[in-house]
Amino acid sequence: AGTFERFLRAELLVTAGRVPEALRWWGAIAQRSPFELPFLAPSLRRQAGAWRTLGDPERAGAADAAAQVLWDDLPSW
Repeated sequence: AGTFERFLRAELLVTAGRVPEALRWWGAIAQRSPFELPFLAPSLRRQAGAWRTLGDPERAGAADAAAQVLWDDLPSW
């Protein structure tokens, strides 16, 4: 599905200062295939950082909360 390549493209876009474009790439993660789901929480964490960079703490908080549901609130078996 090219998930790693799309994630990496977003990382490179941030490095190049093209944060809004990177957000679109990260936002597309896990939209095409269930095999992309392992990239979803890291993508959400990176989106949160990008939104903070753009000065939007509300969207940053929403992305952090969604990532926390995926990563931090897992049941302990």
